[in-house]
Amino acid sequence: MIEQDSWRLALEGIGAAERALHRVAGVETSRVPQAEKFREEWRPERLKALALLPLALQKHPHTMVRFAIRQMLQRDLAYEEDPVFAGAVREVLALIRVILACGS
Repeated sequence: MIEQDSWRLALEGIGAAERALHRVAGVETSRVPQAEKFREEWRPERLKALALLPLALQKHPHTMVRFAIRQMLQRDLAYEEDPVFAGAVREVLALIRVILACGS
């Protein structure tokens, strides 16, 4: 969906990726014996979903695409407990700032 020419379809794809990006919260880890191991096992899937977002930003310069991605990532970053994933999120947010500074 993200690779289609429609920014509206890209928003649908971003919404689908949002579920995979969902942070592993204390509620989820309270049910597993090793919370940090659980986060580490889930991290690669989250990073794959996160890798789709820069593609969406490059393909779709529409304001709503940038807004949707930025809002989603900032909201999740505020509560993120995985420092590796948080660093990757900050990189995508920095890319958005670069795009905005260039006026694209």
